Amino acid sequence: MLNKAKTNIVKTPFLIISKNYILNKTKLSQFLFYSKTA
Repeated sequence: MLNKAKTNIVKTPFLIISKNYILNKTKLSQFLFYSKTA
C-alpha cells in the first residue's frame, strides 16, 4: 500500500511535466510555422 502511494507521488509530477512539454512543443512548432508563413 505504501509503495503504491510512493510510486503515484513520483509518477504524477512526471506526467504533468511531460504533458506540459508536449503542449509547449506543439505551441512552439505552431508559432514557428505561422512565423514562416507570415
